[in-house]
Amino acid sequence: MQKLNKYIKEFQQIASIKEYDEILPLIQKMESYLIEVLKEKEDCLDYILILASVQMELRKTEENSIKLIETFLEKYETTLTKKEKSRAYTDLAFYYRESFADEKEIDILKKAESFESEYPNTFFALANYFYENRDYQKAEYYLEKILEKNSDFKYMYSYASLLFCNKKYKEAKKIFQTLEKENFRSIKSNFAIIFCDIKLGSKKQALEILEKLISYENIKDDYDFELASAYYNLEAYDKCISVYKKNLDDFVLTYLEEYFYSLYAENKIEELENLVEKELISMKSFLKECEEDLEESEEERQESISYHKEEIEKFEAMIENIKKGNKPSVDLIIHPMIHGCYLIDCIRHRLND
Repeated sequence: MQKLNKYIKEFQQIASIKEYDEILPLIQKMESYLIEVLKEKEDCLDYILILASVQMELRKTEENSIKLIETFLEKYETTLTKKEKSRAYTDLAFYYRESFADEKEIDILKKAESFESEYPNTFFALANYFYENRDYQKAEYYLEKILEKNSDFKYMYSYASLLFCNKKYKEAKKIFQTLEKENFRSIKSNFAIIFCDIKLGSKKQALEILEKLISYENIKDDYDFELASAYYNLEAYDKCISVYKKNLDDFVLTYLEEYFYSLYAENKIEELENLVEKELISMKSFLKECEEDLEESEEERQESISYHKEEIEKFEAMIENIKKGNKPSVDLIIHPMIHGCYLIDCIRHRLND
């Protein structure tokens, strides 16, 4: 494994800073080495799982990696320990996920779990699956299992996020506060605390933290949506307007109901009317383009026309509702950090022994 680990270390050092064509020869070298080694050690799980990752980096299909692992398991599964089986099935589930076979992914993850998996990746994947399918109770359960052995920031933060999703605001806030102390000036943790305070009715406290937060030098425009959502829920409509105005072109106005309501609440009616008119002109222009588009089939053209007409109707109804003084409900969302790669033997993320 020493030579292979050297290849992986070299790959990890250059993968994020060089173009694909520049790192391709190294990936190909790894593949050739693994294929050669497997001629003599075909029962070695390490080499099979890393080869599957290498071939994914070579942009071969996920089915290629799936076949590689499944063929190995058909032949050697009975010789593997429970830990090795859980590792192999967790990796296998990832490739099914990448091929959009969600039902197969969850079946295989459950199988990995049944082998008493010790890998956080297994439960990370299960939590992500159930979160995406809006079963927040099960997602919380699997994140809690990870915390029995691993208290990394992303797992703690994600667990607290699920507590928030499940309306356990006090429990969530305690964890976010701990994370904020351990990770000084953590913007994500501070926003989470603010959102918890708003849900708990501690709006004055939330506003104080928010004002402190915006003074941090490392806060960027990436957090504009969180800032605006917080101000809106705190009824600080003038500040909500200011946040959105900085980069208004970066947002899809048709869905920005909190911005339109904030203008209404601050009695900026002329500005509201001008913005609505401008948006309607743009939306109707898109509709006209669809109506005159002769390149699409008639079925596709009619679908596009129906979509744009429906969007215009929804937008006009939203504005009419706002003008009647009805405040749109804009919920506060804390996304868990459970998306992304959970491949145990990913050559990009794998820790060499």
